[in-house]
Amino acid sequence: MGFMPRLRPRTPGSASRRHTSTMAGVSRCMSRRTSSLTPRWSSSIFQWRANFTLTTASLTGGAGLAPRRTVVRVGSGSVNGDWALRDFLGFYVETGSVSIDVKPEEEEKEGVRPTFEVEVGTGSVQLRYPPVGWVVPRREYVTKIGARTGSVGGNIVHGVETDVLVGRGRGDKGRVGSGSINLAVKPVEGRWNSTLSTEGRGSTNVRVLTPVHAEGAWKGLRSSHREGVGSVNLHYPAVWEGRIKGTTQGWGSLSVRGSGVEVIKESRGEIEAVKGHGEGSELEFWVGMGSGHLFVGDD
Repeated sequence: MGFMPRLRPRTPGSASRRHTSTMAGVSRCMSRRTSSLTPRWSSSIFQWRANFTLTTASLTGGAGLAPRRTVVRVGSGSVNGDWALRDFLGFYVETGSVSIDVKPEEEEKEGVRPTFEVEVGTGSVQLRYPPVGWVVPRREYVTKIGARTGSVGGNIVHGVETDVLVGRGRGDKGRVGSGSINLAVKPVEGRWNSTLSTEGRGSTNVRVLTPVHAEGAWKGLRSSHREGVGSVNLHYPAVWEGRIKGTTQGWGSLSVRGSGVEVIKESRGEIEAVKGHGEGSELEFWVGMGSGHLFVGDD
């Protein structure tokens, strides 16, 4: 897989007993036979950067771990716990699960877009980003989530760019997997120009919530939802306004509903609609083999 690190070879004759340790709020549990790297610090000042590269491990974050840049790479295992997002937070797992709370922090350096990335080869991703009750600072978040084979679920923050890809790895050619997307998306700002895209091969269920800071109609979002095999079910907030286009390559049905939504074109395999004056945001959904349905409103 393109995102996996170079791992140090196993040490011959190493013991196979389990090893558990805690450092700076992170708990690790790994087999010494298959794991060869302990956390590797890119800086002597832990507040700035922390890199973890593990072959087989269970890694649990804690409140004590809050560097500005954190990168975790795991060959086989799980990642859990609480993790702070300051400037960059990235998880790259070949086989296993990621089930974490992500807590966005206040801006410390002007002009830095906080970036959160998760890439899983085979396994599940479950996100609480943010956890219930956490106040999200107003920052230009970038979120990228991928799983070649598996599922992605939970809730995520949307800032200026959100990209969710399930069913193939980024940059893969000819390698196809499968998996579902079940997400609630919370935009931070309704006045920013931003992009939101999802692509899956299983089923896609996305609910986009009203922006935290919304004044009037939400007209700056460009969104795309693609599903190769399975259904697409979308729910957008009432403040969203713009143009809508839905397409299916198969025999599935298409529908667009909601208060103030006007269908202007409907034919076999295609539907177009507008909400408001048809200006501002643009929403497109595409289904290979399945049905696509969109509701705009606050039911």
